[in-house]
Amino acid sequence: MSDFKDLKNRVIISSLGTASLGVFLWFTPAKPLTNWIIAASIGGLVSAELITHKAEKCCKRKILNLENEADNLKINLKAERDLNLCQQAELTNKESLLANSALAYKILSQGKEKLEVSLATLAKELENYRLQIKSLQVANGETATEIMQDSFQEFQSGLNALISSLNRRYPNLNKDWSALSNQFDVIIKLFAAKVSTIISQTNAKDLIEMSLAMQHEIISTGSMLKVKAYKSVITYLTREFDEVVFKNEHEEIIQELNASWQAKNQEIVRTYQNNFEAIKQEFNLVAETVITGYQEDFKSIVDEGMSQAEQIEELQKHILGLQKKLEQSSKPHRFPAAVEQSRVGNAIIDYYYRAGITLDAIDWDDNETGYKLMFHVGRNGSRFISVDILNTNDAPQKLKEVSGAINTPEFKLNTRGGHAVLDIQTRHPKKKDVSREEIDALWIGAKKFESYVRRWERVRITAGSTGGKSPTAKNLALAIIKSRQGKGEIRLYDPQHGSKKDFWDMPKAGTSHEDNVEGMKELCQLLDDRTKAKKGNNQFILYIFDEIDSTIAKYRSDGYAVKDLVVYSLSQGSHQDLGVIYIGQAADANTIPGMSHSQWNNAVQLHIGSNAGIWLDKATTITTEDKNRLREKYRKIQEFCDRMNEELGLDVYTDAAAYRFALAVPLTGIPQFIQLPAFDSYDYHEVMSTNTYNGLNININQSPSLTTTEQVLSTKIQCPECGSENFKLNGKTQSRQPIQKYQCKDCKHNYKASDLIN
Repeated sequence: MSDFKDLKNRVIISSLGTASLGVFLWFTPAKPLTNWIIAASIGGLVSAELITHKAEKCCKRKILNLENEADNLKINLKAERDLNLCQQAELTNKESLLANSALAYKILSQGKEKLEVSLATLAKELENYRLQIKSLQVANGETATEIMQDSFQEFQSGLNALISSLNRRYPNLNKDWSALSNQFDVIIKLFAAKVSTIISQTNAKDLIEMSLAMQHEIISTGSMLKVKAYKSVITYLTREFDEVVFKNEHEEIIQELNASWQAKNQEIVRTYQNNFEAIKQEFNLVAETVITGYQEDFKSIVDEGMSQAEQIEELQKHILGLQKKLEQSSKPHRFPAAVEQSRVGNAIIDYYYRAGITLDAIDWDDNETGYKLMFHVGRNGSRFISVDILNTNDAPQKLKEVSGAINTPEFKLNTRGGHAVLDIQTRHPKKKDVSREEIDALWIGAKKFESYVRRWERVRITAGSTGGKSPTAKNLALAIIKSRQGKGEIRLYDPQHGSKKDFWDMPKAGTSHEDNVEGMKELCQLLDDRTKAKKGNNQFILYIFDEIDSTIAKYRSDGYAVKDLVVYSLSQGSHQDLGVIYIGQAADANTIPGMSHSQWNNAVQLHIGSNAGIWLDKATTITTEDKNRLREKYRKIQEFCDRMNEELGLDVYTDAAAYRFALAVPLTGIPQFIQLPAFDSYDYHEVMSTNTYNGLNININQSPSLTTTEQVLSTKIQCPECGSENFKLNGKTQSRQPIQKYQCKDCKHNYKASDLIN
């Protein structure tokens, strides 16, 4: 500031000097210059004052700022010094705690070593006790075995001596002694085998128990054999001396002898029982003493060792707990919950943790095509983790494998949050569902089903197992009859009659593959009869043959070919007011023995569900362009039906109202997809207007090939032999006016329609 004052003073002095010079010149010839000099001195004085004042003000402001910064630096320096002192104090405390922990750990380690030595010593002592107990048990087992063997020796010698003595004294009882000897030999062999088995035992406890049991068996058997021998002698003596001595005396002797022998026998049994009990008590006493001593010694050793072992175990648990906490605190934070996002995110965290990079889970965000995982990367010490490091080498490919993503995931940095984001794509964007209006343009709706099929007469229906062939065939048949105002007859042949897949609720003309063949023969015969009669306005008859593929396969080796009947009925049926519906599973006709696609060209083909796709793959009668167009329609219709059934909770195999479709291949023109009406959309009894008898529709307007007897038949068809109503068609008579023949399925009796009237 003094510099500014000096500068001001010098300027003022200079200005005053200049002004003095102007005053001085006032009195000289240079007077005109006086005004200019004085004005210049005054202007210079004013200008200098302004300049110096402004510079002084700016300098003061800078000095004030510098002083404020110096004060802030002093405050920050003091705070840093205080923080440094605190950190030094904390570091000193941690070093002290660490030293104490190391000392405690060292003391615990020394105690652990001492306890391990003590436990090893106790284990050796315990093993010695076990060996002593085991040797004692072995000794007791050997003693028991010796006693058992002695008993067996005594048993052998005693019985041998008794039998020899009785044999010498009573030679007349040789037969008894031989039988007794044989029995004795068998028992000796059996006992010898048992003794050998017992001796081979290695477990002392089992050896003692088995020896005692065997000894008891030896004593009991010996007593039994002796009693048997004595009874033989008593019986013999009774028989020999019954007539020699008086009866009373004989009875008294026998009674005394019986009493004597019984007393002796009881004494023997009692002796052996006493011996057995004594041996048993002795062994029980020894065993109890040994076991009690072993248990007490073992308990004292275990109790002493456990008290110290528990202390060590508690200390070890505490140390392990601290170590576990330390490890957990350094591990990355993981995603919670057991969901796909959490599983994948945690797998990625583990992958990078093994590579030395800590990724902390933040959250995930689901979207239309998958989800996004968010990670924090700040807990890696002084190391800066960029997204380039995370995406280095083949990391994105590894992430794709771990997550199962359809894209190649790469980390991106969220600049606002500073975290890494990984986009996982698990699915493609959802396709737009086809609307009902679009589907209605692709198929013929169920409301138009009846008008579309009303002119069909020769039809082949195919579908997989449980694909809805039979209900569709029933709807089709009744729709055809309804279009004729119910004027007509349906003859149904169902080889699967009575099965769990029998959905027909209408009369049946046949219920086996044999009936199928007979029905086709009848159809072909009726074709010939009507062709020969050359008369129009015949009664319309619609035949239905189920399981036709199986029927053709079953009879392919017979003298006639069923397939020829099929081909003939398809080629000629429309000329004589005869319709036929063949039902099978194979959309590919080449898989049916002897059949081909061309042989079905005279029938409208109706392929249900997936069979439509099979037919399109094998079709040769349409162009590639039409085939591709139909395939695209098939895909959209299938997706629509699946979606509608899922939304409505309908099962396509069981629910009558489920969405179903089929590909209709007409006799001419391009195939069309049609929506199939619900099962049971038509009721048989409402559609049919003629009378029905056991599967046959009898109408007075039938063709001339049927006899008057059949036309006026008004009673049920019953077997004349047994009265059964269970019958099958059996052809017709070879007369000018053929008469229908039947065969009873119960008694196999053959009869004609005329027999029912007579």
